[in-house]
Amino acid sequence: MGAYVRRRFAGLVIVVFVASVIVFSLVRVLPGDPAVTILGQDATEEQLEAVRTSLGLDEPITTQYWLWISRAATGDFGYSYATGYPVVELIANRVPATLHLVVAGLLLATVLGVSSGIIAALNRGKLVDKVINAMNMATLGVPSFSLGLVLLMVFGLSLNWLPMSGYVSLWDDPVDAITHLILPAGTLGILIMPQLSWLVRDGMLANLEQDHVRTATSMGLPRSVIVRSNLLRNAFSPVLTLLGLTTGKLLAGAVIMESVFSWPGLGSLALRSVLSDDYPTVQAVVLLAVVTVVVVNLLTDLLHAKLDPRVMKGD
Repeated sequence: MGAYVRRRFAGLVIVVFVASVIVFSLVRVLPGDPAVTILGQDATEEQLEAVRTSLGLDEPITTQYWLWISRAATGDFGYSYATGYPVVELIANRVPATLHLVVAGLLLATVLGVSSGIIAALNRGKLVDKVINAMNMATLGVPSFSLGLVLLMVFGLSLNWLPMSGYVSLWDDPVDAITHLILPAGTLGILIMPQLSWLVRDGMLANLEQDHVRTATSMGLPRSVIVRSNLLRNAFSPVLTLLGLTTGKLLAGAVIMESVFSWPGLGSLALRSVLSDDYPTVQAVVLLAVVTVVVVNLLTDLLHAKLDPRVMKGD
């Protein structure tokens, strides 16, 4: 187990390093000039050059990268070009909103995906199985932005059942917070649900053909007991892997949902920072997203290996 963990951690470090180089390089080729963002369009060329020098933007790109990554390793991401506030402070203020959205979307996707997968598997070939499969196909083909707008117009604008935008902290008012979460988190969860549903269905159908399940059925054990003790346990491992792999999709979907529902999270912060040539904030947000994805995948791999030791042997 120790060697497996070390290999996975080494891979994590390499991925983060490569991602940091890519992010830093891509941000530098974006159109715009941070000095103009800070001073405005009326600044003279001498004033702009002075700002570029003070920010270190006139240094070689390799020097700029080294200064940034060495400070980032200590938790210092510098100051926002657009606001002048520490980037860490800006991110810390936005993390709770994004965390609430992603966790709620993941929980909803898991509940709906696992439930529909179980129902479809236990009713293989029947009408309910076909209906669930058709709904999954339809959901998978709808762009997240369009789905969010449709739900917003139906439940927010037409029926006026739910708030159309805004964020309320769970610690301030749990009921109001959940009300504001339903539309964005529901949209996010629906986008992830089809893959989970199909995976659970296929896993359960494969396990239904196993001898121990047939034996349990012939012995007259209740279906609920067979599903809980045999089928779900064996189908859980691939579901866990998929949940880890969908972390990146969840974060990407959160960016879109934050734009549609005016959600004050990291996605909207990153978008605003890109538009204002705020290099430090963009770099920090994207690097945080990368680290989150690779850490979640690492934890998923470790838990998968714990549940199925054969993973380590085949590694």
